[in-house]
Amino acid sequence: MTRPLWVKRLLLLTVIAALGTLLSASRLPHAPTCAAGHRLCYDLPVNAGPFINTQNFDGGPELSDDGLTLLFGSARLNSLGQLDEDIYIATRETTAQRFGPARNLGPSINSLGFGDYSPDLSLDGLTLYFSSSRPGGLGEADLYVTTRESIDDPWEPPQNLGPNVNTPYFEGQPSISANGKTLYWDSVRPDGVGDFDIWMATRGNVGRDFGPAVNVGPEVNTVGPEFGAAISQNEKQLFFSSARPGNVGQVDIWVVERKRKSDPWDIPINLDTLNSPLFQAMPTFRGNGREVCFMAFRPGGFGALDVWCASRLQ
Repeated sequence: MTRPLWVKRLLLLTVIAALGTLLSASRLPHAPTCAAGHRLCYDLPVNAGPFINTQNFDGGPELSDDGLTLLFGSARLNSLGQLDEDIYIATRETTAQRFGPARNLGPSINSLGFGDYSPDLSLDGLTLYFSSSRPGGLGEADLYVTTRESIDDPWEPPQNLGPNVNTPYFEGQPSISANGKTLYWDSVRPDGVGDFDIWMATRGNVGRDFGPAVNVGPEVNTVGPEFGAAISQNEKQLFFSSARPGNVGQVDIWVVERKRKSDPWDIPINLDTLNSPLFQAMPTFRGNGREVCFMAFRPGGFGALDVWCASRLQ
């Protein structure tokens, strides 16, 4: 299968970061010193381990609200013996434990021979958004949604989110608000601020179609790539990934905040305790930021991009 555009670009950035900062990588801090402010300080990230990570691509993680389920994209051999990007799931009994062995979500979600990645789970765990390059879409990769009656029921066939969200270009990394009425995602459509931009769409009620896509704007997007948005439960924090000036590494995790949902976003803050001189992106949080997982290229990993996790210090 052909590796999708966003993975190609992220892997290219990873290689650039690795070549340019291997010496500094050996000097990664053993204990965090936090400039982001005590509310945004995390302990030293830990690799999610061999049940999650492989020598190939593993990334775009999604934590359930209770922290007991991890969804992520991974490039592993499919039934045809080909490297195929699918969505996998792993669970644990308590948040103090590491995640157990990952399993493929199966053909109800994943399309054989095409990329399926960037899962995002609703707060109740009954709706799953993701990106896919499967046939029948509107562009290079589209956003899809699937639902289930309960967490014990199987997922229904995925539905394309339609032309208000999807374009002939790449759409990826969805993030749904807690009330299910606002969707954030990234796209390379040409009418944005820069390269990858973060976009949003709203709807009046869950179950209806989303309205037209709106660029989140220059408070978040720059002429470079911004992607991997994650909206907080109260919608007052938007976490994202960026290659903007002021980074610790080649691509870093940032956050913008606002006092009220109706307010514009404030100045972005670099989450320095999560960032290294290399590459980190696409964060997912549980418990309003109590724990975070993200994908990164860091010393001690299993492959080019692995899933790493950290806990907030306060």
